Amino acid sequence: MASKTIGDAISEARILLQDTRTSPQRYLDSELIENFNNAIYEVRRVRPDMHLGTYTDVAPRYGTGDFTTPFPIAIETFTPVMEYVAGLAELRDDEFTQDGRAAALLTQLRTKLLRSF
Repeated sequence: MASKTIGDAISEARILLQDTRTSPQRYLDSELIENFNNAIYEVRRVRPDMHLGTYTDVAPRYGTGDFTTPFPIAIETFTPVMEYVAGLAELRDDEFTQDGRAAALLTQLRTKLLRSF
């Protein structure tokens, strides 16, 4: 099985968001990559032992040019990170926020990180 990339996380988040059309997209790549960065920061906060390689004070920030970069942390975190990306995107849509789906996606990252490892 080929390894996952940052772009794979964004693409799979788009599937959850039902935003797979090429044009127009509801969510810009720049918005979703910012959500990805926030997910990585949350992983650092909740599970500092899973930090990217060796510890540094500053986590790397990824941009839209980094979609082919290998997923930077343990592959077991791929699904919760992808769900967090989708959850943050859904927060901007009132109808999704009101039904709780966004909140559920956001809490899954912490729940899965603390339970699974």
